[in-house]
Amino acid sequence: MPSHLIKKKLFNKLNFLLLNKLNFLLLKSGKNNVTRKIILLIIKNFKNNKNHFENRAFLIFFEKILNNILYRFILKKRMKGKNRQDIPVPIYKDEILYSYTIRNLLVFLKKNKGSSLDGLFITESMNIFNNSGQVKRNMLATNKLVILNRKLIK
Repeated sequence: MPSHLIKKKLFNKLNFLLLNKLNFLLLKSGKNNVTRKIILLIIKNFKNNKNHFENRAFLIFFEKILNNILYRFILKKRMKGKNRQDIPVPIYKDEILYSYTIRNLLVFLKKNKGSSLDGLFITESMNIFNNSGQVKRNMLATNKLVILNRKLIK
């Protein structure tokens, strides 16, 4: 199989994975219409924001954002005596890796009280694209915990 077909197949799989996980994690009490409206508002606001991007392909931009904040480890906690230890567990599957990253992004956006969810998503995604923002700081803090507890990695 030629290499350009393999890349196209992987790209289509990644796009499906990103949109499917985003839609699933945004679901509010099983109402799929609400999540579609939110995703469409995010894409509409992204495409209307002409100041920052010449290429306004949302999925490519969303993939770059997620690659900037990928969580490669899940921190599990265990009690050893009266002390609590954080045990970093590596994530091997791409589907779990992206879903965990999207989940952390959406948890942060839902905690922020401010404008609408699509406005918060656009501003935070711009910050992540510029390697700043609160979600990026949370990811770096998690990486520091992984480095501190690297002797417990299995």
